[in-house]
Amino acid sequence: MITWTETFNSLELQFNLSSEVPALQKMTTTNQHGSSFPFKDFNFPLFNYLSAQFPRHLKQYYLTIESPSGIVAFAALQLVDFSFFEYINVERFDKNDRLRNLVRQFLYKPGKLFDGEILVLGHLLLSGLKTCWITDDLSGELKENWWTMVMESVATNSFGGINRLAALAIVTNGKEIQRPEFSQLIQWRSTDIYPIMELELREEWRNFSDYFNALRSRYKKKIRSVNSKSESFEVRKFTIDDVKVYRDEIMGLFKTVLDSSSYTLLEPEVSFFIDLMQMDDLDYHINGIFHKGELIAFYSWFNYDGVTEGHFLGYNKAYLYKYELYKFILMDLIKKTIQTGSKSLVLGRTANIVKADFGAKAVPSRVLIRPVGFFRKMLFPIYYGYFYNSFSFRKRNVFH
Repeated sequence: MITWTETFNSLELQFNLSSEVPALQKMTTTNQHGSSFPFKDFNFPLFNYLSAQFPRHLKQYYLTIESPSGIVAFAALQLVDFSFFEYINVERFDKNDRLRNLVRQFLYKPGKLFDGEILVLGHLLLSGLKTCWITDDLSGELKENWWTMVMESVATNSFGGINRLAALAIVTNGKEIQRPEFSQLIQWRSTDIYPIMELELREEWRNFSDYFNALRSRYKKKIRSVNSKSESFEVRKFTIDDVKVYRDEIMGLFKTVLDSSSYTLLEPEVSFFIDLMQMDDLDYHINGIFHKGELIAFYSWFNYDGVTEGHFLGYNKAYLYKYELYKFILMDLIKKTIQTGSKSLVLGRTANIVKADFGAKAVPSRVLIRPVGFFRKMLFPIYYGYFYNSFSFRKRNVFH
């Protein structure tokens, strides 16, 4: 554990940074003002189980901040060994936009400037979990730029100092963290990223038929179309032995998805899924989708605190459009979520328009980023503009 003290507005605070989960008894302590850490909102076992499977370029940390009267803040942090070449896939650029594509190709190789370790507040593999908390007892002046100040302190006092890092980043969903005030914008930049898609389930939905009946006629037609094209599909809930038997097929299907992605965050081995399925406290599942005995797709999901979150998937591209395979996967995942009794289904950041047709809503997301070093600061807006495509779509009124 790394420990240091920092004074913010005459308030002396102790910072504790560790790769181990903080002591549970300590985390549930109520301070003198009656503000207690909401331990139930943080699924530490899930954090640890997934973090144990991370490759070497991703490490999990936990930060607690204490005042003399008790805990005032908590955050989950990740140290990521970032590679620009692995994150950006220039092959997906629009080949018809020749001028823009030439500029992108020209900027591509110098992008190695951004390689290095990035300290991230949040979780890169989970979309729905809460990753930070701050007590209501802190004054408004402190709260305005709280997390940016905290990240500066963490970077300065750990991991060899802030200048050893390529950047600091805060991944935020909704209004969890406010945009920094103007005085902070010289160092930090606020940029929109693809929103998380989430489907909130109504209490009256006891089965998929209830969900289907709640849809407007236009979207019912889409479901009927998927059903008619996927009549020959068979869904099997995989056991650990099944995952071992179909090891090569699973990795082949998964690689198809990774190869078409604009970035590569993680390439787990099959043992990654097996380890997660073996965890007693983690409700992790994998379904295989078959067509005439051939495994053509798989998807995984897990449940926690009344939430179901879709995790990884893989598919055979030959079935993607003709059979509407991806839509079938979403439909089957909705069925499983309703059967589980979850209150919501978190669907991540990809294929947003398709997910919106099933009733998922966009949770606004952005990243606050502070590039370290003069040239990174100057070039970041240029690279962001050319290598990131902003996302927008018309809101859908899917349900009655």
